[in-house]
Amino acid sequence: FIITNQTAYNYYQPQFLLILYDLSGVPVSFNNYTIDKLLSGDKKQVNLGWPGNLPSVGKIDILPNIDLLNSNSYIQTPNLPSN
Repeated sequence: FIITNQTAYNYYQPQFLLILYDLSGVPVSFNNYTIDKLLSGDKKQVNLGWPGNLPSVGKIDILPNIDLLNSNSYIQTPNLPSN
């Protein structure tokens, strides 16, 4: 899958929660994935393998798990001079 940062913010190590559901919609597995530096406008290809045997997967949720209130989550950009 491809992660796209459509925000105006740059992130150090954003985390994502991945949830796999079987064909009847029951969650069967989950995993966390961390990306190193996701800049505004970035698109990153993510290739994952999943340990163990899984039933047929009918749906995958990918949920961002970023602490938006923690300033350490963001890559600080230098201040631009004002006109």
